[in-house]
Amino acid sequence: MKLEIRALHVEMTDTIRSYIERRIGFALDRFAERIRTVRLRIGDVNSSRGGMDKHCQLAVLFTRSSPITLESRDLTVQGAIDRVSSRIGSLVARHFQRGRRRRFGKSARQQFESSSFSITTLLSGRML
Repeated sequence: MKLEIRALHVEMTDTIRSYIERRIGFALDRFAERIRTVRLRIGDVNSSRGGMDKHCQLAVLFTRSSPITLESRDLTVQGAIDRVSSRIGSLVARHFQRGRRRRFGKSARQQFESSSFSITTLLSGRML
């Protein structure tokens, strides 16, 4: 898993970089062999005007499926990173669970067709 960090109008210090690596690594470590690249962009939207202006965008690019992107805004860079990292682990887990269900499980139509019930037997049972 390769981690790319870009900062726009925000000073990227060593403490922020290590904080990002630790938080994203903790959230995505168990999926590391399935993830090709993680791109994180941090920016200051309003500059000196203040407000919820720290913007964090995270894109996870997988080796064999479509990417997932997340965005968050907060007052601080650490807050925006916390919001993104708390959600990304569960989203990636759900992404892989959906793929596994589609590949190996029966579809809803196959399950319905293979069931022992039919509409005619249910209706005939009510009429009796």
